[in-house]
Amino acid sequence: MPRALYDLPDFENCRLKNGDYHITEYLGSGGYGKVYKALDATSTPVAIKCLRKPKAHSREEEFLAREFSLHQKVSGHPNIVSIHEIIETDNYIFCVLDLCEGGDLHSAIENRIFYTGNDEVIRFVFVQLLDAVQYCHTHGVYHRDLKPENIMLSKDQMQIQLADFGLSTDQDVCFDGVCGSEYHMSPECIGSEKTFMPYHAAQNDVWALGIILFSLLTGLNPWHSASPSDPAYMKYVSGPTAYFRNSCPTLSDGVIRILGQVLSPNPLSRIGISALRLDITNLDTFFTVRNPLEGFEYVDAALSDKALLSQQRARENRIRKRDSTMEGCKTPPNCNCMTFDSDSGIHIAHDNKPLPHAELAKPYTFSLSVDESGWIFNSVSGDTELPIDPDASPLPLIPVDVGWSEEVEWTIF
Repeated sequence: MPRALYDLPDFENCRLKNGDYHITEYLGSGGYGKVYKALDATSTPVAIKCLRKPKAHSREEEFLAREFSLHQKVSGHPNIVSIHEIIETDNYIFCVLDLCEGGDLHSAIENRIFYTGNDEVIRFVFVQLLDAVQYCHTHGVYHRDLKPENIMLSKDQMQIQLADFGLSTDQDVCFDGVCGSEYHMSPECIGSEKTFMPYHAAQNDVWALGIILFSLLTGLNPWHSASPSDPAYMKYVSGPTAYFRNSCPTLSDGVIRILGQVLSPNPLSRIGISALRLDITNLDTFFTVRNPLEGFEYVDAALSDKALLSQQRARENRIRKRDSTMEGCKTPPNCNCMTFDSDSGIHIAHDNKPLPHAELAKPYTFSLSVDESGWIFNSVSGDTELPIDPDASPLPLIPVDVGWSEEVEWTIF
């Protein structure tokens, strides 16, 4: 790969190709280069990715040539970032691309105020992604690094464009081992490191689409790694439907069924993109309640208060540094839980003991604070010692599993 970023100078205010491009603003950096905003000869804004030129006949040159070749092959699709041209100098390569002014999907998901709970927006955005990936596969290109960070957004965040083909391949059967980002890699791709078995790049991309769909719906990743070493993933494997129902009670049965088909551990039984698109298009709703945002950190009243929203985002980011997966929302066996009295608001910590009639449990949403950082659980499931009458007033005490640690003192806010 190209040398480190500190080798790259600052190109701001530089002009390329006899003044055809005027670099105006630094946008950010990735693993292999810097990205700038620029104006072309017609004053149209574009993005320019700046890279140090690799040595001739090196592996780095081969990788870069493959990336550009495969990216250019699919640049004609409206939901894929287009390469306008590639400019080479003695020491640098400048790749001129579409400018996406809405940032990336990862940042939009982290904000959790635009997609979460909005059926039509989620459907509209996700179908665009499906179309982009289907177009790639039809043209013999497999991305292998599908994740929200590589999905760019228009200014209104309604149009998406797939980007970053650095790990893409034109070989459906891959022998080169682990490839991609761990959160989004399929189990067969992760396992190939130990088994030395090939995996299908197309089915690996489909798996990543399932993880992205889950993130759009919940703002989280379902697990850290699709491997036997991840307890959350193994819990999913033992019962996919129960896992999603217990972890995410606001998700509809229809979308849980779809997630189970996309995230099938067996790649041979994994749904195809065309069938997935049809299911997503025909699904009535992704959610079981009118406003799933009430189960997250941002309630309706907070959405119009920018100052409060900023504080909530900051608190959420501090918490999510601990663990951004759903595993942090469930207590492992023999740990602690809390008893929640919905009438009095009392929360009492006690040892988590196995209780009968667990299937009669009902999910509840409540607020906790830790180290001045807030968290609201929308994915809590309760164990009830006796059957629950949901119309009873007040409701009985309900022990509920929560993600907490004995080293942290939880208080109500």
